[in-house]
Amino acid sequence: IAGDEDTVWRFWPMVWQQGGKAISDDATSAPFDGPEYTAALELLRAMAVDDKSLYLDTNSDAIYELFASNKIGMVIAGAFALQTFVDGKVDYGVVQLPAFAGDHQTVSGNDNWMVFDNGSDRAAASVEFLQFLTAAKQDAVWSVGLGNMPIRGATQATPAWKKVAKSFPGFQAFADNFRNTKQKRPQTIAYPAYSLALGEQIAAVLTGQTSVNDALAEAKTRADEALAEAAGEPTSKG
Repeated sequence: IAGDEDTVWRFWPMVWQQGGKAISDDATSAPFDGPEYTAALELLRAMAVDDKSLYLDTNSDAIYELFASNKIGMVIAGAFALQTFVDGKVDYGVVQLPAFAGDHQTVSGNDNWMVFDNGSDRAAASVEFLQFLTAAKQDAVWSVGLGNMPIRGATQATPAWKKVAKSFPGFQAFADNFRNTKQKRPQTIAYPAYSLALGEQIAAVLTGQTSVNDALAEAKTRADEALAEAAGEPTSKG
């Protein structure tokens, strides 16, 4: 368990599936004190501390190699991990995440394109280039060809998509799961610190260093401070 965004992106669906949110509606506070967070983290704590069914490792990439060598039985991953499984010639299958209350919400994005304002002509040219780059034909070659998920639904009708889907068993299952994407990670410049505040406390709980309630309280304090600092407001740090 790395305690960084690699930890947190796996945690968000467990909150969303219960009706929780990743950030308040006005993006000014972390709802980490909500019951959805407590239930999700308590489940992981019980697996890691009580019955020790949850594998813990500070190297988040190690789990894919361990799965490919039949050392662990299940891994939560994205389509990016399939290359490792195919290369390892492991017999695997892809299914949706086990869900709270039958809600299979999953995490997707948010990845952003950034265009710098270096004058109207260059800005217009940048937009035109991005429209070209994200068109289905280019998406299939550039994105899907590297084992990434498509950014457009039309990409799945291209020959390139069909070739990749055939080469990586389970690839289509990841694409089909897009229909369960209803929320996204917070779009705020504070997100790196926001995520780290939660991720480190998740790691502390799973390694038995703190309780669920204390961890979420600490994560909320740090995350709220990060949001306030990003907004230019004074925080308790003085």
